[in-house]
Amino acid sequence: MARVVPADEAFGPSLVTAEMGDIYNGFSSITIHDRALARLLKEKGEDGLADIMCRNEKLRRFFFGLDVDFSWDETLLLIRGIWATFGIERETDWKSWKMEMLQNYVHDERLEKIIDRFGEYEQTRKYEQTRKYEQTRKYEQTVEYEQTVECEQTVEYAQTREYEQTRKYEQTVECEQTVEYAQTREYAQTRKFEQTRKYEQTVEYEQTVEYEQTVECEQTVEYAQTREYEQTRKYEQTVECEQTVESGWTNTIMLGLKRNSGARPCRANARKIRS
Repeated sequence: MARVVPADEAFGPSLVTAEMGDIYNGFSSITIHDRALARLLKEKGEDGLADIMCRNEKLRRFFFGLDVDFSWDETLLLIRGIWATFGIERETDWKSWKMEMLQNYVHDERLEKIIDRFGEYEQTRKYEQTRKYEQTRKYEQTVEYEQTVECEQTVEYAQTREYEQTRKYEQTVECEQTVEYAQTREYAQTRKFEQTRKYEQTVEYEQTVEYEQTVECEQTVEYAQTREYEQTRKYEQTVECEQTVESGWTNTIMLGLKRNSGARPCRANARKIRS
């Protein structure tokens, strides 16, 4: 019988163009046959139908369903193919996924009917109660743990705060001692420099005075020697001059006497006349 269905179902990927090996082995993808059919539709001007043909294979997977005559391993491969189609990691653990779905949709009437049909409703309810108890217990343990951690963190914070304050005080004292030591050392160095400078100035002054005294003494000695030399020279010149004058007078007297009397005058007479 004919029926009206949405365009995605009517023109989407079908089992005619499917790769059955991929379907039974848990793989999901648009096949080369899907793409070839979409290309033909596009060539005929049906771009919208071609787009539907290559969109996804969710409906193909959904309507193919699960075969009840398969073994559990084969059925699990089909489930993994459906997972892959709907964006679920195909290597997901089946039991974990089942428990998660039962927990998320436990109040869904459709799920309850399915579970009741397969005789698992009471088991699911019991699991839900156990799960709820475990969650409550876990929450209480988490709260207790958080309170313990918070208490430990408070104590640790107080200890850390006390340690930081102690450390800060020690650093302040150490800094003050360092500054005081630096100031003392700077003062000692300044004092030593001033003493050294004063000593150098004193030594320099003494050397200058000694040098000036030496120069002055040398100048005095030189002046005395010059004075003595000048006096000696003056005396020698005076003596020489006197001798020259005496000799001149003697010669003159002798010449005069010779002319007057023809007699040789004696030196005593000449000295007497000169005087």
